[in-house]
Amino acid sequence: MNTRRITYTAVCAALAAMAVIVCAYTPVNIVPLIFYSAAVYISFCAVGAWGLITAAVALAIAFFVSGGFSDTFVLTTVLFTPYAILAFLLRKLNYFDKKKGIVRGVVMFAFFVLEAYLMLLLARFLTGVDLTLIVDKIGVWALFVLFAAVSIPTDFFFSFATDKILKMTQKYFDGQ
Repeated sequence: MNTRRITYTAVCAALAAMAVIVCAYTPVNIVPLIFYSAAVYISFCAVGAWGLITAAVALAIAFFVSGGFSDTFVLTTVLFTPYAILAFLLRKLNYFDKKKGIVRGVVMFAFFVLEAYLMLLLARFLTGVDLTLIVDKIGVWALFVLFAAVSIPTDFFFSFATDKILKMTQKYFDGQ
């Protein structure tokens, strides 16, 4: 084991856990979980597969701090952890190159539509209420497309911000 890997994993897990705790006990829900995804993503970029340990530790803390069926734990497990993993897998596709940006945008759009559908099914399973009847007045697919369209700029910001953070930390830890 390498001390650097352990340190990166522990620090990123602590940051991710703090984001989950902030989300669980304050009215702010989405922004801390984006920070959670950033911590997991940075851990993956810094230490590779050890990033799974960061995600597992942060999810365990989320489970014990917020409860198994809380909105914080469900959102963290269903949406933000897979998003961090997918963002890591697509890290070479940045939005500044047109072709790569289009590919990343299409993949992320499909991911967010799938996640919206998964959350709708999960909400129906957990609550027993068929939310599609409520959402049907708006149009289920229109709602999914709206959710995904709003999420693409968030992915752009996430990609840009995490790249800047990684460049800054590399300069700091390389001694430059």
